[in-house]
Amino acid sequence: MLVIPAIDLYNGNIVRMINGRKEQIITYGTGIDSVLKKIGEFLDAGIRLVHIIDLSRTIANSDENFDVLKKISENGFSQYVQIGGGIRSYEYSMELLELGFKRQIITSMVLKNPESVEKVIENGVEVVFSLDTDSSGTVKTHGWNEGEKCDLTSLFNTLKSIGIKEIIHTDTNADGTLSGRDLTFTEQLAERFDLEIIVAGGIGSIQDIENVKNLSERLANVKGVIVGRAYYEGRVSLKEMVNYAC
Repeated sequence: MLVIPAIDLYNGNIVRMINGRKEQIITYGTGIDSVLKKIGEFLDAGIRLVHIIDLSRTIANSDENFDVLKKISENGFSQYVQIGGGIRSYEYSMELLELGFKRQIITSMVLKNPESVEKVIENGVEVVFSLDTDSSGTVKTHGWNEGEKCDLTSLFNTLKSIGIKEIIHTDTNADGTLSGRDLTFTEQLAERFDLEIIVAGGIGSIQDIENVKNLSERLANVKGVIVGRAYYEGRVSLKEMVNYAC
């Protein structure tokens, strides 16, 4: 199972936003050096993949984190990163690919312009769809500021038709809260659809990771889990994450 530590970037800093709200922001590291140091620590410990979200671009379409992304690339780290946040055009996806960010998380472009996503995939990008839902099943986009009811069967058929094989399922109500992760809806998705699924949002303890591991043993398409605030708050250690990764 993949255990993937998260780095959320806002104004060049490592942060977490509770429920994705910038009014509820916690800062865990400031500046480019803190970002590079943290990625290095993850990789040195044996982590295989780091989850990085550009919240500045997601929320305000700002490029203020782009220098950080360039530094990540220059240090040879981009090959170990899945990058997301505001990838809403073919052109920007190609910019990231030039920096070595081959694995890209895309949501709104899939929903609104799937033809461009097909072109992105044809150019060698590994697209992971981020299925962000609240507790009612509403799909959230644009930094979770927009929401719409969605026919999941139609959506998953679209994903498969354009060549997407993997999704991240985030519970937006739980994200950043340390409240624990209810896996009921994720389990239903895994049973109903044959795409690979990474669990995100609400991981608050080692028990949450254990629960995902148990689910992955029952359902092979549950591939992994993303850990954010629980790591930064000391509820889950780097050693524990590595021990669960296999």
